[in-house]
Amino acid sequence: MSDQDKEQKTEDPTEKRRQKGREDGKVPRSPDLTFAVLLLTCGGLAILFGDGVRTRFLSILYACAESLPSATDHDAILLASATAESSLRALLPFFLGFVPAALVSSFFQTGLHYVPAKLRPRPEKLAPTVSISKFVNGRSLIETLTSLLKFVFLAIAFHLAVSPTIGELMVTHSLPVLVAEAGRLIVRLLLFVGGTLLALGLLDYLLKVRQNEKDLKMTKEEVKQENKDAMGDPEVRGRIKRKQREVALTRMMEAVPDASVVVTNPTHYAVALKYEASANAPRCVAKGRDLIALRIREIARESGVPVVEDPPLARALHGAVEVGDEIPPTLYQAVAELLAAVMRTRGRVGAHR
Repeated sequence: MSDQDKEQKTEDPTEKRRQKGREDGKVPRSPDLTFAVLLLTCGGLAILFGDGVRTRFLSILYACAESLPSATDHDAILLASATAESSLRALLPFFLGFVPAALVSSFFQTGLHYVPAKLRPRPEKLAPTVSISKFVNGRSLIETLTSLLKFVFLAIAFHLAVSPTIGELMVTHSLPVLVAEAGRLIVRLLLFVGGTLLALGLLDYLLKVRQNEKDLKMTKEEVKQENKDAMGDPEVRGRIKRKQREVALTRMMEAVPDASVVVTNPTHYAVALKYEASANAPRCVAKGRDLIALRIREIARESGVPVVEDPPLARALHGAVEVGDEIPPTLYQAVAELLAAVMRTRGRVGAHR
């Protein structure tokens, strides 16, 4: 994609675009943040269980020192097995703490996210294409500078953690003191380096969230095309709506011959009402304005349906009732008087005949 096309990506990504990005594995994630959580977890566990681990390892060292000078090959094998078992038991809290810490860190960044496509073998990765643009571009320069800054901050954290205790480690000759000082040094390293890496990881994560949002941006044409795909082609929808209106109009006109009366404006409005003895109130079977009103009047006259000119009632009915609905109670009296007059007229005409 050209630079000009990229510059045109000014629209925020839609939910569909975000979901597609997640399915393709485009989810912001910082490995530094996960590693920092693991280091801090290890440091916290060392504070909680460090004394027990130190005591156990001292006992292992003393046992090895006492047994090795006179141990046979068989004894050495047994001693190695016992040492490994004791070491695993001592480090068990750390192993149990790492897994939840890694899962929590990953869930915080990506949620429940699984991309099966990432597990498929990709032969093209075995012989990747090499181009200068992959190494010399804005993003690679930023990543290089970020790595240098990360190295500087971690070096400072390492110095702050080691400098207070390194002197004592160099001069002590007592094994218990040496182990205790080494344990404190390890805890300080874990906390200092982990804390520094946590801050850097959070910053890296925020930057990747921003970059991911930028990568997912869309052009106006892409947004328009997605809306078109979701809602259908406007021309097709327009044809469907026109067809639906034509069908509804045809059905409405077919109901006019069964009406009891048509109330007119006389030229602008026409409302056809049908009254049945089993119904609660007269029902509107057709209504319209101008040309539709003219067609309703024509069909009514052709079918022998009475057409009554009552402009106020015609306007009131047209605005208050929809086709298929009964008239509102506020118009009961006016319509009842109209229907009574129609019936009287029909009775007189029938008697005259």
